[in-house]
Amino acid sequence: MTLEAAPTQLLAADPWFSKLPPNLQHRLLSMGVQKRLPAGQAVVRSGQPNCGLFCLLQGVVLAMNELEPGKESVMAHFAPPAWFGEIGLVDGGAHTHTMQTDTPCTVLHFPRSALLSLLQQEPLFWHHLSLLLTAKLRMAFFVLDEVAKLPSEQRVARRLLIQAAGLGLRHTYRQNIDIHQEQLAQTLGMARSTLNPILRKWNDAKWIQLTYGRITILELDRLKELAGCATWPAEYRDVLNVSVD
Repeated sequence: MTLEAAPTQLLAADPWFSKLPPNLQHRLLSMGVQKRLPAGQAVVRSGQPNCGLFCLLQGVVLAMNELEPGKESVMAHFAPPAWFGEIGLVDGGAHTHTMQTDTPCTVLHFPRSALLSLLQQEPLFWHHLSLLLTAKLRMAFFVLDEVAKLPSEQRVARRLLIQAAGLGLRHTYRQNIDIHQEQLAQTLGMARSTLNPILRKWNDAKWIQLTYGRITILELDRLKELAGCATWPAEYRDVLNVSVD
């Protein structure tokens, strides 16, 4: 089955989309425009007027943060299923970050004008958009907390769990995280000289496996222990699919 033929099946496992009422699922999919994009292309740019909602179906998209004119770093790393564009859709503002493809990607674009028309006809959809927005906000606070308080190894373990759980927006962990070590370092705000020895140590212990552009989790329970899951507030354990005995 081709990707083009199966957006319904692909999104049926998405935690946000799967909770939409069936009529909203159908209406949303009916307005989606599927686009194939090459690696290195901006899907949207920071400061650009909001043009709607996007769902990543295939590939990797990076949220880029401009530190200074002409110099960008990776702020977040998105793998399918991933939604973006909801902030400007809700508040009418511009796109907050440049979203750039890291690999060839397939995205569904839901144009702003069509979504605003749907929101007028189906006000309940505002509630569902708020759930998408607040899920990301909750995860952002979780990440800010780690920067302020945690030692390096615990920060890295937590971030790998966050990535494996699709930024907390996926039902299950994925074993493979398609991310370069430089990108991971940038998302952590950590020097490569700090990150690389930690990853090599875990690779040697066979808790993870390092290959070019990919980190494979081999010992998920060990990673949870390193991340200090037992001390997490219940709401974060829930959103990151972590059970603590």
